[in-house]
Parts: sequence; C-alpha cells; structure tokens
Amino acid sequence: MTAFSLYVHFPYCRTICPYCDFFVKKWHPDKPATRHTELDWGARYHTEIRRLKQLTAYHTIRSVYLGGGTPSLAPPALWATLLETVAAHWSVDQRSWEVTLEANPEDITLDRLRQWQQGGITRLSLGVQALDERSLKGLGRNHTVEQALQAIRWTQQVFPAVSVDLIVARPDQTPAMAKTELATLLQTGIDHVSVYGLTIEPNTAFAARMRRGQLSLPDEGTAVAIDEVVTTLMAQHGLDRYEVSNYARPMARAIHNTAYWQGKPYGGIGPSAAGRIQVNGQWTATKQHTKHWGLLDDNSAAEDVFTEFAPLSAHEEWQERIMMGLRRLGNAKPCDASASASASAETADEGVTIPHGVREFVMERVIDRHARATLVGHGLLTEMTTEAGLQLVVPVAHALRHDGIVRELMQ
Repeated sequence: MTAFSLYVHFPYCRTICPYCDFFVKKWHPDKPATRHTELDWGARYHTEIRRLKQLTAYHTIRSVYLGGGTPSLAPPALWATLLETVAAHWSVDQRSWEVTLEANPEDITLDRLRQWQQGGITRLSLGVQALDERSLKGLGRNHTVEQALQAIRWTQQVFPAVSVDLIVARPDQTPAMAKTELATLLQTGIDHVSVYGLTIEPNTAFAARMRRGQLSLPDEGTAVAIDEVVTTLMAQHGLDRYEVSNYARPMARAIHNTAYWQGKPYGGIGPSAAGRIQVNGQWTATKQHTKHWGLLDDNSAAEDVFTEFAPLSAHEEWQERIMMGLRRLGNAKPCDASASASASAETADEGVTIPHGVREFVMERVIDRHARATLVGHGLLTEMTTEAGLQLVVPVAHALRHDGIVRELMQ
C-alpha cells in the first residue's frame, strides 16, 4: 500500500492571535495540563499512533508535520520521543522523509535548534507573519523584526530546509510596504515562503473588531497589487509560485503539504487534527475530538470514541481531490493525447489529473461541463490530455481567483 503522512497537533500558544481560528489553548506552564507536557502528551500521542497503526494498512511513512498551536513551546524531548514511536510503527521512506516543526521566532535559540535537529526534525517553518513593527503588534505577535531576522539566520545555520510564513493584505498595508518587507526577507536567502492573504474568520477577535467597525482590510485592487509585487519579487529571486500560497526554489518544495494537494493519505492526531485515510478499503475523513482528547490512555475502550469517522463517497472524494489538486498552479499549455512523455513529465506536478478510468464519472457527476468549457475558453483553466488522464491546471496568473474557479467548476 502507498506511503502516508502524519499531522500532529499541539494546541498551546503563549497568546492567541486575533486572526487565528485553529483549536488552540493558552499556554500556562504552571498548570498540570502544560507542566507535564513531555510525559502526559507523549503518552497520549503514543496511544493515538498505536490506534492509527491498528486502523490502517499503511507500512511506510513519508513525512510528519508538527503543527499547532506552537509546537516550539514543547520540550524538544517530546518530539524526539514521538518520532521514535513513529519509526517503531512504520518504516520510513528515506527518499522523501521530511519532519517539519512549526516555530515562533521568540522560541529560537541555537541550543534548541540543535536539540530539535538531534531529535529528528529536518525542516523548520517559522511564523514570522510580518517584517514591520506596527503590523507585528497589530497581529498579536510576540517578536520584533530583528528577532525574526535573527531567528531565520540561526535556523539556516542548523537546518538546510527552512520556510517562513507571511501574512499580506493586512490592515493599512500597501504594495510598497509589502515590497520592502519581502525584499528584506529575501536578502536572507530563504528557499521557501508561504504567503497568506489575511482573511477574517468567524469567532476570532478580528471578526469582532470588524463588526464594530474597528478593522478594515485593503480593497481588492490593493490586494491584487500586493499579490503582483510578491509574485514578481519572488520570481526575481528564483522562487516559483508552485501552489496558491507557496513559493520555493525547485528543490525546496514542501513534501508534506504537497501530499495534501496530491490527494495522498495522511493521518491526524491531537485535538482537532483531521486526516484522510483508507479504512477497510474506504477513503475516510477523520477528525479527533477536542473535549475529551486529553482523557486518552492505554486502557481506553477498543472502539475509538475520540475520533469521528466519515466515509467519503466517490463524489465527495473527487470533489476534494480536484479542490486540493487545483491549488498546485502551473503554466501547462493545452495539448492532445499525442503529447510527448517529456512534456507530460514537465507538468506532472501541476494541477490535478483525472485518470481515464474515472474520467466519465467525474465529468458527469462532479464537474459542471458548461462551467468547465467557459473557464477553459477564458484561459482560467488549462486542460491537457496525458497518458495518465485528463490534467486540469489553474494558471499561475490566476492564482488569486483559485477559490472562485473551483466553486464555478464544481456541480
């Protein structure tokens, strides 16, 4: 059976960012739930790893992503032990092995970086979010611009694979500000950058401020101009936009997140963690409960009352595959079934491919034929017939319109 990936959720943060709608809890080192992190959470993760192994037929694991929350708050030994447990339950695919840890700049020291590396971490994702002091305060971040830059420099000394997260189209941000911030970041020689446009999610502090008229975002024209600045500057520094929100040099693309976009299986453990796995041959969506997750122990009942299981129909499965696959942007040119193998290989990492065996079903039941023809006619969607099937790609130039394109395409 194919290899799979694993997402691990650690829910604690020093402060809750006003834009965040993930399941997070405030970090209180003096309280039992966090004071005994290494022992208690290690045991809980071990229990769920064992459950996942019993539940699935996967023999090989390709990547692990330690997210949150703020996993860099936890003792490095917690993650070292977890990775030992993973290796004890599955064989590791050394060709693609990637272990990413999310970290905040204020948690970075050379000593902790070396501990993480020695414990098995191979890649760090730094939550920089902005390189402007006023914006950092507005986003509720705890670090300064200089702390962020120092964290990047130190991390690059220890890890060959480093990614930085940025939030753009923030309140009061202009294209000129975005250009200055990004130019400063790219001077560090970073190989991978994730750029997210600020969205206001329900039940967040930002949503409440917006309802009160205390917060506004840049207009659409400004957001488009910022996106153009980002894409242009990235390209000038050799970072390609290979996904809606991600830029990287050719050999620095994220292996774990690419598995999501390719529709590969992944397990999720930790409160609120989601997964997509094969259970008894059925593609299944899983989500771990939050309320009772901390009560797990080795004596739990055989039936898993802490995880929701939702088998997906073929229609639902292909909706997800198309939605996620089309996040992988490209510059594929339309061609027919006579396309050369080399041409197909060059664009194999772009978009989503619908195999010939299910093409009729997908075209009849999942995709709106009229919308598909309209999108292709307007250049918003590219089609290419390859040996593997029908390949659909959203061109890089229309990245900002991705969500609308997908909505229009689906029945």
